[in-house]
Amino acid sequence: MTTREKQRESNNLAGLNIPTIPNAPLLTPEDKTHFGTLTLKKNKLLGLYVNSTYEEELTVYDNTYQNNQSHSLAFKKHLSEVYSIFKKQFNINSKIVDVGCGKGDFVNLLNSESYFDAIGFDTTYEGDSARIHKRYLNDTDKINANVIVLRHVLEYVPSPHTFLELLYKIFGNVDIYIEQPNFDYTVNEQVFTDITYERVNYFTKKSLKNLFTKSESGNLFNNQYQYVIANLENLSHKYNAEFSNRDNWIDIEFYSLFSKLHLKIKEINILVEQSNNTFIWGASTKGCMFLHHYLNLIKSTEKIKFAIDINSSKFDKFLPSSYIPIKSDEFFYKNVSDNDLVIISNLNYEIEIKKDITINSDKKIRVITL
Repeated sequence: MTTREKQRESNNLAGLNIPTIPNAPLLTPEDKTHFGTLTLKKNKLLGLYVNSTYEEELTVYDNTYQNNQSHSLAFKKHLSEVYSIFKKQFNINSKIVDVGCGKGDFVNLLNSESYFDAIGFDTTYEGDSARIHKRYLNDTDKINANVIVLRHVLEYVPSPHTFLELLYKIFGNVDIYIEQPNFDYTVNEQVFTDITYERVNYFTKKSLKNLFTKSESGNLFNNQYQYVIANLENLSHKYNAEFSNRDNWIDIEFYSLFSKLHLKIKEINILVEQSNNTFIWGASTKGCMFLHHYLNLIKSTEKIKFAIDINSSKFDKFLPSSYIPIKSDEFFYKNVSDNDLVIISNLNYEIEIKKDITINSDKKIRVITL
């Protein structure tokens, strides 16, 4: 057994060994994948799931982190829908602060019509906009704002309610929009690829609403995402106590929660074996985690040639754990042949990708979606 195989398979009673940051592609196949232990627990009162063996120092976000989805038309449509919610919910000229704004796409959208006045904070920002500050907020900050945005941030914060209390100290009684992956959907649809080390929290609808005593909520992005809108003055005073009480937590076995994982991978492997070559479309979290679990079960990726992505920052890099190379869609179309298999890693991009394949290739390609 190779060193890589030992790292990938060193699952123990504490939990599963999984790559710490799936969205940080490796520069070379010699680079080391960093692994961490996943151990799921559920808070019976709050409805929140967490990785109880999460270690924050194992998740370092730097310029290798690539979580930008704005290259996709489907994702741009999603952001437009969120923007429409903002225009309905919040007053014109509202001062908005996007905390953890990533590459700044939503900040740019909020400012696009001069309807809102938005700024952002994120250490991974790569641009030169004066509206985005490349740093974390801290308890010495005092910022005047009307609305706070937390889009796909809270799942990475070990003590979510404590972080919201910090925001209350910084901003006061302001409205907040929180967007999260929908864990009810993840479990019901058996999307095991959504479970990653860097996400310490997994919010059900119940657990997200429990953060506040008064809020409104809804689902987005074909139910994969959810949101809640509230005012920080309505933070629940019971949440921290219920979160901290050890008696409220129960152990959750990963393979019991995702009981269809092994069958799903075995069914896909039959198609892989029947095809000439296989390609994974989507070199982000879902693609990386699928290949990690696939390798654990099947032990080989010989017939999986590369992963496809439209984010040029990932081209010619390698997915953590599996070391599958990442190529452009243009490269794919030059190399695909009849009887090849494409596995789409995210259902929300299925229509977009199938349309793209139909337009750009006349090969007899089999396309399936996880």
